[in-house]
Amino acid sequence: MLVHLALALRASMEEKRERQDAAARAAKEKGGGQASSSHDTTMTENASIMYDGLIQAI
Repeated sequence: MLVHLALALRASMEEKRERQDAAARAAKEKGGGQASSSHDTTMTENASIMYDGLIQAI
């Protein structure tokens, strides 16, 4: 069960990272602007820490 949760979390993190990358590219094409906030970065870092903890628990 933990394996499935860890895989789902990893997929979710990868999808979010892809959305952030796409937003950053779109913002760059429009001439700048901040593509993601520090809140997004913090959430991604927190999810990464949770994922690492799940992998170690398995």
